[in-house]
Amino acid sequence: MIRQMVKRVTGAVPARPPIDGLEQPGVFFLRTIGDGFALRDYLAEEHPASAVVVGGGHIGLEMTEALLRRGIEVTLVEYLPLVLTMVDAPLRNLIEEALTGRGATVVTGVSVASIDRRDQHLLVAGSEGFRAKTELVLVAPGARPSADLASTAGVETRQRDAIRVNRRMEKNVPGVYAAGDCVETYHRLLGAQMGGHRTGSV
Repeated sequence: MIRQMVKRVTGAVPARPPIDGLEQPGVFFLRTIGDGFALRDYLAEEHPASAVVVGGGHIGLEMTEALLRRGIEVTLVEYLPLVLTMVDAPLRNLIEEALTGRGATVVTGVSVASIDRRDQHLLVAGSEGFRAKTELVLVAPGARPSADLASTAGVETRQRDAIRVNRRMEKNVPGVYAAGDCVETYHRLLGAQMGGHRTGSV
């Protein structure tokens, strides 16, 4: 029983968008240290010349910059009209200008639908007629709360399956507290609890 419970992690796990072909070789998520090692090894062994980064949140932007530093041609795809929607427009515009100035192609308002392998390349297709031929795809859609263990213990979850807590981070179970990616957080400006951690979007 204990071993079964240990396998259930709390915190956050990568959101898996409804994209066909996510299991193709050369397609990576990036959430854990193991994910980072796998990507590093692929870069060292395959030496991709191009990459498509799906998701314009923090992880997507950071990885776009990191890949550009390696001399890789990068196309960043975001389904919302703008990248990094959690910051103010002036800063967001400066970031996007910096990326394009370094050679990145930034595509917004596009939802990626499928990834297919053709010989040594990956074909990425999406809405608005988007098509890209690349050697590496990094999917960075952000994260969703992982609260299965808490739910099993009778802890209440709400928005996006985040653990419900009060302003003191107390759960509905007396004497139990929670914090981090798996819980609701209090939004000072809106004066309300906001559920579910998310760092990016597709």
